[in-house]
Amino acid sequence: MDLIIRVKQRLFGKRRHSIKQIPYNNDSGHVQFFTRRSLIKTLNDAGFKIQDFAHGAFLGAPLSEMFILRGEKIAKLNAWVADYLPFWAVSTWYFTAEKK
Repeated sequence: MDLIIRVKQRLFGKRRHSIKQIPYNNDSGHVQFFTRRSLIKTLNDAGFKIQDFAHGAFLGAPLSEMFILRGEKIAKLNAWVADYLPFWAVSTWYFTAEKK
């Protein structure tokens, strides 16, 4: 992540009053990493039943949103590619669940 921040600062310049960098993913304390199976088990254990489970996008943030995923056509292509990949190969899942 530090490399991405340094590249962004070099490309766009440093802010004069920069605040401390917000940690990303596992350093942030609020992002969780799940396999599909563990997510479904966690929701089931909490009393929810999955109604629908779908792929979101193939490429995810932060690198892709800064450099690659610009524009509606690219975003649609990113989602389209994800539809043809296995669950473990996509960066985003969308699901609906209801209380049992």
